[in-house]
Parts: sequence; structure tokens; C-alpha cells
Amino acid sequence: MQLKNVYDLESMLKYCTEHLGWAIDEEYFEDIDDITYDFYPEDLGLKDEAFAKIRSLKQVRPFVDNQPWGIFAIDFESKKMESSALRKILYALIPKKRGADHKTWACENLLFLCFWGESAYRTVGFVSFEKKDGNTLPSIKPLYCTPKIEERDVLESFEHRIQGLAWPRNYQDNSWVETWRSVFKTQRGQVVRDTKRLTEHLADIALRISNNLEEGFNVELPTGSVHQLYRRFNNALNISLTAKEFVDMYAQTVVYGLFCARCMKPELDGFTPADAVECVPSTNPLLKELLYECCQESDGRHYDELDVLELIDLLNSVDISGILSDFNRQTGMGKEDPVVYFYEGFLDLYEKEQKKRRGVYYTPMPVVNFMVDAVDHILRTEFGCSNGYLSENVSILDPAAGTGTFLRKIILKMHDEFKKSRQTESWSEYVRRSLLSRLFGFEFMMAPYAVAHMKLAMTLRDTGYDFDSDKRLQVYLANSLENSTDAPDPTEFADPLVRESSYAASVKRGDINVIIGNPPYRTDSINKGDWIMELMLDYKKEPGTNQRLQERNPKVINEDSVKFLRFAQEVLKERDQAVIAFIHPHSYMDNLTFRGMRWNLLQNFAAIYTIDLHGNVMSRETFDIAERDENVFDIQQGVCISFFVKRPNHEGPARVFYSDVCGSRVRKYDYLNRTVFPNVAWRQITPTAPYYFIKPKNFSNASSYDSGVKISELFPQGLGGIKTHDDATLVSDTAFTTGHDQLYDYRPFDTKHLDYDLDKVERPRYEVMRHFIGRENIGIVMNRQVVTDNWSHIQMVDHMIDNRLHYSRKGIPVLCPLYLYDDTGSRRPNINIELVRQIENRVGMQFADTSDDDHFTVVTIADYCYAVLHSDSYRIAYQDLLSIDFPRVPYPEGKEIFLQLAAKGEKLRKLHTMRENSQNDLGIVFQGVGNAEIAMVEYSDEKIRINRTQYFSGIREELWDFPFGGYRSLQKWFKDRKRQTLTADGIAHVIKVFNILDRTATIMSEIDEVYAQHGITFRCD
Repeated sequence: MQLKNVYDLESMLKYCTEHLGWAIDEEYFEDIDDITYDFYPEDLGLKDEAFAKIRSLKQVRPFVDNQPWGIFAIDFESKKMESSALRKILYALIPKKRGADHKTWACENLLFLCFWGESAYRTVGFVSFEKKDGNTLPSIKPLYCTPKIEERDVLESFEHRIQGLAWPRNYQDNSWVETWRSVFKTQRGQVVRDTKRLTEHLADIALRISNNLEEGFNVELPTGSVHQLYRRFNNALNISLTAKEFVDMYAQTVVYGLFCARCMKPELDGFTPADAVECVPSTNPLLKELLYECCQESDGRHYDELDVLELIDLLNSVDISGILSDFNRQTGMGKEDPVVYFYEGFLDLYEKEQKKRRGVYYTPMPVVNFMVDAVDHILRTEFGCSNGYLSENVSILDPAAGTGTFLRKIILKMHDEFKKSRQTESWSEYVRRSLLSRLFGFEFMMAPYAVAHMKLAMTLRDTGYDFDSDKRLQVYLANSLENSTDAPDPTEFADPLVRESSYAASVKRGDINVIIGNPPYRTDSINKGDWIMELMLDYKKEPGTNQRLQERNPKVINEDSVKFLRFAQEVLKERDQAVIAFIHPHSYMDNLTFRGMRWNLLQNFAAIYTIDLHGNVMSRETFDIAERDENVFDIQQGVCISFFVKRPNHEGPARVFYSDVCGSRVRKYDYLNRTVFPNVAWRQITPTAPYYFIKPKNFSNASSYDSGVKISELFPQGLGGIKTHDDATLVSDTAFTTGHDQLYDYRPFDTKHLDYDLDKVERPRYEVMRHFIGRENIGIVMNRQVVTDNWSHIQMVDHMIDNRLHYSRKGIPVLCPLYLYDDTGSRRPNINIELVRQIENRVGMQFADTSDDDHFTVVTIADYCYAVLHSDSYRIAYQDLLSIDFPRVPYPEGKEIFLQLAAKGEKLRKLHTMRENSQNDLGIVFQGVGNAEIAMVEYSDEKIRINRTQYFSGIREELWDFPFGGYRSLQKWFKDRKRQTLTADGIAHVIKVFNILDRTATIMSEIDEVYAQHGITFRCD
């Protein structure tokens, strides 16, 4: 019997017999019931509920006389080992004062063979219990694996461990008991030797604690202990955690709280729950009280049921000093803070999505160091605080403290300055008297809150603070974005969670004048309390007015980072001298929806300094360097560092200064490490109406551009593209037979089929898309705002479109049909007739339903616009202006140029809707022998290789990189078909599209020639 084939009691006993020498005769395997006894709840004096998640409980009969071990088998119905149920069975099998009606064993002499899960996820294992002394309950000691799916090294490790359960040669020898017990014991340094393994173990235990809590939550009454704790967290933080979010938060609190406690006294020999509470420094009373509660048995929630004892055993099995040393060997690339490095690894294993949901990303040290030093410079040079952070009138708040990285750096900087200055008091005296009174932080995720306290306490300890005081670190478990400014005196509350929020409220009412940090980046913010949403109204107005922001979908301004900036502005509103230093998304500088926010900031601050760190993977920005631009975080949206400075008696809008750094992450870290604030290459800019951009834009030729007609106004009826929210089901390369099949322009040159069932598609945009259902129509597609160095976001289509037809991180493409159909099938042009009249006057022709020498149609106008927007010289001259709003085109200067350009636009339209047969003038050939599977997409030497042996040849580099709709030629098309096999039609499509792009480039040159013939140039200053 191989381990991979073990899945139930019979196969387990066969394995133990063959590999561990258990004394079971083969004849017994003909009927397993001959060697087992079934147990039911009443047999153990238990209620039926105790077996609610147990499929069966059997005792394996003793194989020798006076066998010291009681061997039981439990088959769980659920997908996990039910620790609570197992413990109840244990209590029923160990001796009690009153005696029992069945045989009992010492808890250390019980061995459970456990099974749970189904099919390939069937898990098997051995479980024992260990009781260290009379004052603690037994701790669970499991050994298990999932044979069908585990890697070979995991299976080998498991088999090596259970070799200790071999049947003894002399079963009458007393060593049998100790030999089997030793299998489940861990010795110092035996299991955990480095941070990676420790992280894995902690994450595993955290998951089990979370599962146990969730189980308790689901079965207990609303008055139960877990429910009470759940309500306490929600009430104290003024948020609505789901039950799952709560148990995750509490599990991390327990795990990381105990780990932090252990780290505070690495020299401690032997670590118990009581030690954990004592090891938490006086600077963190909340964690001390929560761990005290967690380690009690009197509140109906036994700490051993949370696997706390297993966690204690784990922390006793490692050399904490060695682990902390190991941190320093592993950190780098901006993660020099070992505690953060460890915590990020823990979260990645525990639940990577939690960081994404909360928008939490931890700040690289080069960023932290630069920001902290920059604020120190501002304090000294602009506020007259000659001692920087040491100055008694400086109070600092990090409103999204996370793991305390910024606060730690500030403490270290204060300590360095303290040592340089000639102080009459000791560092410990200074910390108690001044530092602890002026350093504040808010964090509402429990685990990073615990980490922050641990890290700051360790930093204080390492700098020589003696902790000879009950004065706490003023880092509070609190939600910055909730209004708690009117909270009563915190000393009135017994609940430590409520006290925490009340203390935070007093900070908001205090004398904060420095706010620094890395607020969370989350667009779909869950922080929607009345207080912060009321404050946000100031950012949702048209600049300089009380008029509501004129945006169809302004939700992007509700991003958490924006709310934190508004919070900081509110906290500092009464301060004459103050500074906010944030690293946050760089979109605030030029996103159109943020114009009211920018105007507001300009009115309320004296100076705004911003360093754009770029790194937006969606922007398609290009730079004058060879290396790829990278983010300083592992996220997609670009970021910037901003400083908002208030000065007394300042009048007029803020002076705005801009700088930027592009390139690799290493390049950016190096820049931040070697650059000081006054040496930044600041460039002063002047934000202007109507958008008040606070980054450089070329609007020198805005007057000529603005004299043209905006095509979204010319074709007034339009909506964004369709969002299915289920592309995998509703979008296909083949037709649907549901009765709702529609052709669908999914990406440029990638027409698919859409199951356009209005009950299935999340955002069908039916008001516009209905004009393409069973109708001959043409649409012009445009974007309102894009971030690119090569504008190409214009397209003519004859089908419905997807909301990602074009590539842009700022909004979605808008489809304007040229014809609008009524229910009878009659159609009218989608045109602004007043603007058409201006075109009539300029070209000396009349607008009509059909075109001839004296008449033009809606299609003629669209073709003209399409040609203008395919002029290279026009795109280059007006690139910044094209990128910030729906595109404009100049009114035509006469009939001749109007018709010439419309003819060019017509050719482009027919090419791009693939209505025109194009020849393979480029001579592109698909070559090589193979199965045509797209295993790779690599371009070099005019070849696109799709696998090792096959490629397309004859494709010039400028065609491979040809911009269209924000994408690059067919690069997205190939990417979407990775691991698919190219058909003959697919090969022909590739050849056709590259010939279309080649013809497009030619026509674009011809358009510029038309302008040149008429003496028209587009100036680019």
C-alpha cells in the first residue's frame, strides 16, 4: 500500500501494517469491522451535536495485551479537521473525577487516525495531544497530508516523520509510549530554521484559527462569545466587517500578537500564554488586554480551541534571535524593514487578496526615508523649527500607519538628532516627556496594528528606552475616515476597543501639524460614512463654484487615497503652518474628474510639491531611456510623492512644483536614496482653468485647437462600451444559439460573438447598442481621456463594442452611432444640426440624407473627422489636448479640402471595418513546420515567432509597434490567444491586418500631404 492510495481507515491500517509493522493479521482486512468498535455520542456521554460534523468514530481494538495506546479513527464530514469536535471526544476519553462508563486513557496515550475532505483533496493524518502541566489544557499535535496532490518532497517528509510510529519489537518495553509521543514533539530549531518556514507555519495556524472562529460563529447564538467580539470590533471601528473579515482579523491578531510578544524577549527560555501577555510592552495596552482575553478560559471560548497552544509550541521551537537575524539577510530591494518583509510574506500566504481588497501596500524604505527627510527639511526651512522633529511644537500623525514604517523612521531620526544635540535629560526621559506625546498613528487592520506596536517598541528598546513607564505609544486601532471627534472621555470605557477609538478622537481634536504616510489605494472604497462623504463634497464641485461636478461617473474621486487627503486637510484646517506628505496615485495630478479637488487644494495650501514616480502599466508612457519603467510598488497604477504646505498669511493659489523620475525600480530607489528635497529638479508650473492640472501640459496652441468642433458634441448620442462582467461565458469566437447572438468588436481587429441577453449582461448599454441590432449602421468610437505618448484612440466600427475596445486607464471608449433607429425601422442621423450649419457655411454644401457634388451626409462628416484624427502632424501638435477630453477637429476650410479628407477617411473606415479586400502587398508568409500553437509571441528581424519552429515573416518593426486604439498592432490579439492553435483563417487574418496597418500608414501620410497642399500646418510649440 502506497501513501498516495491511503484514503480511509482500511487503507491506512494496511499502510501501517506494511510500512510501520503494525501487528495486524491480513485476514482482518477482509472485514474491517472485526478489528474496530463503533462509538456514538451516547456511548461517550455526549450530545448529538458533538457528532454533527463527524461521519464515524471507531476504536481500533488493541492488538496486544495491556496495549498502552488507545487508537481511534475519526472520519470528518467537512473539508477540514474539526478541532472542537475532536477535543470534545478527547475530554470524553480521558479520566474524570466522577469516573466513566467506558475505558479511558491519559490524553498523551491517545492516537487518532483522522480523515477529511473528498476525492483528490482527501486528507489523512495522525493526531495526538500533549498536556504539559496541570494548569493548561492539552494542545493538539497534528501530522497530516493530502496524498493525491502533495508534492513528492512533502510526502517523503511526512513518511519520514511517521516512521517513529513503527510497532515496537518489544511491546512490553515502556519506551513504546515515549517513542510514539516523541513523533509529535518539536524541539528548538528542529522544525523552523528560517523566516520562510516560520511564515508558512504561522499562516497555516492563522487559517485554522480563522476556520475555528468561523465555525463557532456559525453555530453559536447571537449572544455567544464570538458574536460579542464581532460586535465589539465593528462598533469600536465604526465599520461593517463581514463575519469572514472579522475572523480573519482576529486570527491575525492572535497569531501576530503572540509572535510580536515572543520577539520582544527573544532571550526567554520557555514561552507560555502568560508570558505572552507579560512580554507585550506597556506601550501597547490594547494588544496586552486582547491577548489576555484570548488566553483565558472563562469567557466561553477556550484558547486551546483557537490552537493557541500549538502556536505557543511553534514559537518555542525556534530561536527568535536567529529568526530576527535572518530578516536582515533576506531584506533588500526597498524592503530593509525586516518586520514588514516578514508580514508581507505572511499576508501573501494567508490571504493575498486581503491586501488587494483593502488597497494595502507597504512602503519601500527609500520612499520612506526620502519623505521623512523632506518633511524635516520643510520644518527647518519653512516653519522655523531648527530642531526638526525634535521641536516641541511639532506633532506628527500617520493616518494609515500600517506596520509603522514612517513612525519608526521618524523615531530613528529623532534619536540621531537627540544624540547630536546637547540635551540635559536622558533619551528615556525625553521619550516619556516629549516623543510619546507628539507621535500618533491610526490603523484599523488589527494585524498591522500589532506589528506597528511591536516594531516601534523594538525600535525604542534598541535606541535605549527603558520602558520604565506606563505611558503608551499613541498608535491607535481606529478608522481615520470615521467621525469620532465628538467621542467622550476614553477613561469612561471599560472595553479596550472602545477606548482606542475614543483616544483617536482626541488626537483629531489636537494640535497635529504634520501628516505623513501611504494611504490605501482602493477605488471601490468601503469607507462611506456620512462624515467623510460630507467632506468629500468639497472635491465634487466644478472649480470655483458650488455647482456639482459635471461627470457621468465621478466614483473614481471616492478612492480611499483621496478621502485620506481630504481627511488630512480637515485635521489641519485650523493650523497656520502644517504639511501633508503622502505617496499616493499620480492620477490626482491630471485626471479630469479630480479638477474640483485640485482647485480646492490650490486654494487651501501655499505650496504643492509633487515627484511623479510614474510606473503605471496601463499608461503606455514612453521615456528617453532604454530600460522599462517600473513601479516602486507591486501594483499597476502609477504613484507620486506629494507635499502640501500651509504657511501663515498666504494669499492666492498655491505655488506648484513638479519633478519626475522614470525607469526601473532600482533607478527610482537609487534616486530617492541619494537626493535631498532642496536638490530635486523642481519645475514650477501654473495650473489653469478649467482643469487645473498640476503636472506639465503643452497647451500653448490651445486656442487654435479649441476653435475646432468637439466630435462628442457633433455626434451627441453616445455611451460607453458594453461590460458583460462574464466574458468567459458571454463572449465567444463562435456564434451563440441562444437567440441573442450579436457581432461584437471586442478589441481592435478582433470581432467576436456576444450573447446579448439583457438579463445576463451587466451593463448592456442598450440605449445605444440597440441601433446596431439587425440594422446597418456605422459608429465612431472615441475616448474622453487617455494617458499615452502616442494618441490613437479613434476608430470606426459597424458592430457593438466592448468597454475595453481601447486601451486606457482613464475611462472607457464611447460609441456614437451615426444613425438612430426608431421602432418602425426608420432612421435619422445622430448629428448636432446647429454644428452642421456651421460646416455648411464653410464648405458651401448642404447636409442631406444622400451625398452628391452639392450635398454631404452624416457619414461624410464622420469620414472627415476620421481623416483629421489620423493626421500624424495633428496628433503630434495637439497630443496633450487630445488626451484630456473628447477630441476636437478643425472646421473644414472649404469644399475641396473637406471632400479630399473625407475620401481619405472613407478609405480608412473601410479598411478598419475590414469591408475592403486587401492584398498581401507586404508578402507576409507563415513559415515553419509545427502544429501552429501560439506558445510564445516574440518579435525580431521582421519575424513574429509563435513557437520554436513557426513564425510570420515580412513584418516591419513599425507595423509590429503600430498604435491603434491604445494597443500595439496585433500584440494584444496574440496575447489573448496564448496556448491556442492558429487556424488557416487565423493565419489569413494576421496577414490581412498587417497589410491594413501598412495601408493605414500610407493614407496617414497622404492626409498630411493634403494639408500641405492647402498650406495648412499644425504648430507644436
